[in-house]
Amino acid sequence: MRLMKASEYGIHGVLYLAMQPKGKITLLDEVAEAQNISKSYLSKIFQTYTKIGILKSYRGAHKGFALAKPPEKITLKELIESFEGKFFADECLLGRGDCPRNGKCTVSAKWREAVKAMNMILESTTLEQLRDNLENSSNTDNFKENL
Repeated sequence: MRLMKASEYGIHGVLYLAMQPKGKITLLDEVAEAQNISKSYLSKIFQTYTKIGILKSYRGAHKGFALAKPPEKITLKELIESFEGKFFADECLLGRGDCPRNGKCTVSAKWREAVKAMNMILESTTLEQLRDNLENSSNTDNFKENL
């Protein structure tokens, strides 16, 4: 499975905001430049995050973006599902929609087990943890390379 660019860029952009001093309103231009992401594309991503309450958008003299809630309350799953939809829905691996074997498929059973583990990891990984891991990494001088 590969994440959409919107998910990848969104995670990086929001993580950049989490690295800023608490309450700082950051210009979209700054985030886009720091993360080497198109400003117009990042704007659309941030609009989505604003609509669902992950980010706050500010207009006027102090325009920009900031986290709408503490980084420990934002999960990796929430960031990903904003663009990907429900992560690994209960569907047939062969693309047949709902499982036609009614739970008798051994592949499907293992798949559900893997999905459950992945969801647990994504639900328990917060933006705060990602930020702290990045801040504690050996080379925080070049933020773009560590993201």
